[in-house]
Amino acid sequence: MTNLLELYVKLGGLVLVGFILGRKLPVTVPTRLGLFLFWVGVPISIVSFLRQSSLSGQIWIAPAIAYLAILLGAFLAWLAIKGQAYFRKTIPQPPTQASLILAAMLGNTGYLGFPITLAMVGKEYFAWALFYDLLGSFPGTYGLGVLLAAHFGGGVQNHSRLRLISRVWLVAIKYMLAIVGAISSVIGSGQLSNYMAELVRGKPSADVRVVIYSYSDRALILWLLTSPILSYTFLFIIKQTFSKNSNLPYWIGIITGILCLPYYLIPLLW
Repeated sequence: MTNLLELYVKLGGLVLVGFILGRKLPVTVPTRLGLFLFWVGVPISIVSFLRQSSLSGQIWIAPAIAYLAILLGAFLAWLAIKGQAYFRKTIPQPPTQASLILAAMLGNTGYLGFPITLAMVGKEYFAWALFYDLLGSFPGTYGLGVLLAAHFGGGVQNHSRLRLISRVWLVAIKYMLAIVGAISSVIGSGQLSNYMAELVRGKPSADVRVVIYSYSDRALILWLLTSPILSYTFLFIIKQTFSKNSNLPYWIGIITGILCLPYYLIPLLW
C-alpha cells in the first residue's frame, strides 16, 4: 500500500511538473521530448530492466493470463448489456456497447502498468509486465479491439471495413517481421563474428594476473570486417523480402548495432 501511494504521489508530481513546464516552454519541446522518449528512452529502459529480470520458463503464463482477462472482461460487459436489455428493456447504441466492451477488456498495461509493476514487485518481475503487455494486451487491443470497433461502428459497410483492417494488419505484420528480422540479423551477425574472432585470437596466456591473447589485434580486425558485411547482407535480404519501399530494416539495424557494439567490442578489447 505504501509503495502504491508513493508511486501515485510521484506520478502526480511529475504530471504537475510537466503541466507547468508545458505552459512555459516552447510548443515544440513536448512533442520532441515525447518522440525521444517513445523511440529511445522507453526501449532502452525496457532492455535495461529486462537484463535485471528473471526470465524463467513460467513467464509465458503472463500472455495467457492477459488473454483470459481480456475475454473475461468482454464476457462481463456482454452480460451487463444483456442484463440491461432484460431488466430495463433498453439496449445501448452500438457505439456505446463497443465502448463498454473495450473498456472492460483493455487497460493501460504499458505506460502505467510498467511503473506500477516496478514499484509494487521490483525489477525482478518486470519481464512479466512486459510479456503481459507485448504478447497479451497489444494483440488484444489492435486485433480483437479493432474487430469489435469495426463490428459495432456505423456509417461504413462492415465488409469493406474488415477488408481494410485485414490490409492494415498485413502491412503491420510485414513491418513487424522486418523489425524483428533486422534486430535478429544484427545480433546474429555479431555473435557469428564474435565466434570467428574467438577462434582467431588463440589461447590465453596469463602475464602479471592479466590474460593476454596471442592474436587479439587480428581478432578485432576480423570482427570489424565480418560483422558489418554479414549484417548488411542479412538486412538487404530482409529489405527485399518485407519492405522494398522502405529503409526501415537499415535504420533498425543501425540502432541495434550501436546499442550492441559495446557488448561485442569490450570482450575483444579487454
